[in-house]
Amino acid sequence: MRVLGSELEAAVQELSPLIELAEVYVAEAQVVEQIGVLGILAEELLQIDAGLVELAGGEEQEGTREAVVHGVHS
Repeated sequence: MRVLGSELEAAVQELSPLIELAEVYVAEAQVVEQIGVLGILAEELLQIDAGLVELAGGEEQEGTREAVVHGVHS
């Protein structure tokens, strides 16, 4: 049993750098995935924001038109 234990320990030590590297790759992949999700959310927020700007701009233009019309008639 001692021989098997020492061989197993040697194998674990030999594979340890590869295991650590795999853990780094997994962590990087998770970060990339999170960045992708954040990118999608940001894009959706920008689309919503653009929609709000259009709405606000439309209302602002209508208000400006009314001010001009009322200013002319005053």
